[in-house]
Amino acid sequence: MGKIYQNSTLNIAATAASGGEQGLDFPRDIFSSQPLRVEISWGSATGPESYYIVENSFWVRSVDQAPLNKRAWVLQERLLSPRIIHFGSNQLLWQCGLDSLCEMFPTASSKNRLGVGPAGYTDRDLRAFVPVLRLLQETPEEKLDLFLLEEAYRPWDTLVSTYSSMNLTEGEDKLIAIQAIAEAMQAAVRDRYIAGLWESRIVEDLLWRVCPESMLNGTSNRPKQWRAPSWSWASLDGPVQKATLPGRYAGRKQFDGESVVQDIDAFVEGYIGKTTGQLKSAKLDIRGYLYRSRKPPQGKWISRHENINIEGDDLPSINLWPDEWDWKADPSSRYELPELLYFFPIGTYQSITDGRVLNHFEGLMLVEDGSLGTFRRFGYSTVSAAEKGLDAAFEEPIEMESLKDGADAFGRQIYQFALI
Repeated sequence: MGKIYQNSTLNIAATAASGGEQGLDFPRDIFSSQPLRVEISWGSATGPESYYIVENSFWVRSVDQAPLNKRAWVLQERLLSPRIIHFGSNQLLWQCGLDSLCEMFPTASSKNRLGVGPAGYTDRDLRAFVPVLRLLQETPEEKLDLFLLEEAYRPWDTLVSTYSSMNLTEGEDKLIAIQAIAEAMQAAVRDRYIAGLWESRIVEDLLWRVCPESMLNGTSNRPKQWRAPSWSWASLDGPVQKATLPGRYAGRKQFDGESVVQDIDAFVEGYIGKTTGQLKSAKLDIRGYLYRSRKPPQGKWISRHENINIEGDDLPSINLWPDEWDWKADPSSRYELPELLYFFPIGTYQSITDGRVLNHFEGLMLVEDGSLGTFRRFGYSTVSAAEKGLDAAFEEPIEMESLKDGADAFGRQIYQFALI
């Protein structure tokens, strides 16, 4: 289907329709497809000037948030089609690789008027992502530098955030309904696609979190039927977003981030030789640091409206964003945490506040999966402290002697474990 839309001439979209029975024809109000024109003099000797008054969110409401475009299956069709005619609720709208037009503003270069944004990639104009992929496909691999690749990886993060907030009738389609885009991206960046993440940036791609503030009293949960590993955003029903700065642990030195993971090997099994769609299994074999929460925990875990933090004297600041949460609950209530959590630090960076240097660790909270050395993701977490900070709230999992895999130059223990 991806090739069909990509090689089409024109895609006709019933954008305002909430179901197949509505079709393309909607009652039209001629006045709603015309901008309000006013003339203002401003006291100028040259006379009055003409201005148009347009709703600021016109394009978002008419296209981006229209009923059809809330459906997850439609996203790849919308991005891959070279041209689209949107049948809106009161006028026709047009998108192609050069412009976004409508009956209200039918002339060229109307993007700024419509609130779509300038030409090129913006958060509002995901369609510009595909031309970037075409450019990369035409670029010899030896000329694919870090900054050129960033033009694809960074929009991918926004695409995932947009896609994860859309509706799917069948949850098992989570990876299938974005497969065409994933394959186009894979061919463009010459990277390996791993359950919604990218092998060359697997360290920072693991650092995503759920978005409670955007869910409007919704929920985030993992269905009982397996469709993706716990470390993949595709395992959840609910919106997610990248938790760290793009490029922080992928070579962009201006962000001054450092990965603390020793090694990651990914294993993914799909159907009929494909690993870009529905999966049979997936896991990560990891060499890295591992800490467990102290028992009994020092301090008190308190839930907030979007995360959980730990409070106590002389403790580092610890924040946790669980993957599964019901935001309909009272935000002041306590959140029941598992008896034992493990912190897997992935990256670290520093900041200066009031002249004091703070060390920040980003990583995942894990829970044991029932077999020695196998864990599942519980959520995204950060630890911040003036000192190294981790020893104040965590300790090494000393009972896991069989997982030890040497030590680093500072004597810190390295563990080898699986994340499923």
